[in-house]
Amino acid sequence: MRKTLFTQAVLIICLFSTSVISSSAQSGTDKDTSLIAGQVKFLGKDSVKFYLTDNYSLAPASCATYYMIAKVNRYFQLEGPVKYYYTSNNSIAGKGSYHDGNLYGLYYSFYPDGDIKSEGVYFDNLRAGEWEYFYDKGKMKKVINFSKEGPLLEEFYNEDGKQMVKDGNGKFESNDTGSHSYSSGNIRDGLMDGRWTLRYFFNYKPHELGSIEFYSKGKFMKGISNSVASNGKEYTTNPLCTFIDKDTFLRMDYYTESDLNCENKDMPFNSFSRRNELFPDFIKDLTTELKDYEQMDTGWACVKFYISNDNRIKDINIYSALNDTTLLKKIKDIMTELPQKDTDFDPHTMIKGMDQINFFYVLIENKHFVIPEYVIYKARLRQIGFLNNNKALTH
Repeated sequence: MRKTLFTQAVLIICLFSTSVISSSAQSGTDKDTSLIAGQVKFLGKDSVKFYLTDNYSLAPASCATYYMIAKVNRYFQLEGPVKYYYTSNNSIAGKGSYHDGNLYGLYYSFYPDGDIKSEGVYFDNLRAGEWEYFYDKGKMKKVINFSKEGPLLEEFYNEDGKQMVKDGNGKFESNDTGSHSYSSGNIRDGLMDGRWTLRYFFNYKPHELGSIEFYSKGKFMKGISNSVASNGKEYTTNPLCTFIDKDTFLRMDYYTESDLNCENKDMPFNSFSRRNELFPDFIKDLTTELKDYEQMDTGWACVKFYISNDNRIKDINIYSALNDTTLLKKIKDIMTELPQKDTDFDPHTMIKGMDQINFFYVLIENKHFVIPEYVIYKARLRQIGFLNNNKALTH
């Protein structure tokens, strides 16, 4: 079977939310009225445009850092060549290739002015081999070898062009790891060694000493926190210092809604963020309705609907790569008949006269169903030990 997003054949549903002036109009903040909830646009049966934050999660177009144009396969996984663009000037921010939702092959990232920022190879969504990183204007910054034994820093240059690490030995000091902090320490044979310090930023400059950490040939030994809350407290897990740029692709989530309001009066904060209560009934009704369905196509669809001020689900529309109109009608009917109690939300957070637009992706295969946003939501609850105590969310 073709590799899917999850460990079983699935029906993928993903829901996003914002507000609109009327029940039939798109968000007034979107210049492109074909955008759904200001975050996603379908360019065809196999191509999608996503708006993303700098951490590569969905965001309304009005406050997104990037937008991505990509093809998706029948499991709604990214597939083939993909390009990212800066929303500020539409210049290319990155380009690479996906297979079954994972990055493979050469990847390039760029500064807004078009200069190269990094280049290297991904294998199964992980960086592999030698990666080169650059300052603006093409000046070399560092070379990291992502080997089987772990990442090795081979070269590092400061912003003045002085080589600080050569042949895996020297001193690293940089703020380019994407964590709003400044790491510095010794490099020996490509590995962190000895005393390292981590400083946090204030007015874009390294300021407060956050931690002191100690390493031996790349192995983290211990750290001492300098934060106000835990000044002087030692820790032996989860080190903070690094010479490696944060790989945001590992956390890419183009399923889960964005609750950002972009500080825009025309796009209120999402008040229907607890819609997870709706998912169990939808899956149950869908499973029951389709249990005797003889031939079920494999593919995705997008169901868009509105939540009105009086908690009604209305104006349901479907965008789809499926050709089975009977199946899509059944999905629409199930949405129409969902109990209205499941759409409960706080009416005080709604703006008078405004309905809420929502949409979710659907993927169908072998009568197995899952909602990825709901899966992610439950996984996060398990991490904090909440789910085991709440039977209502275990279905």
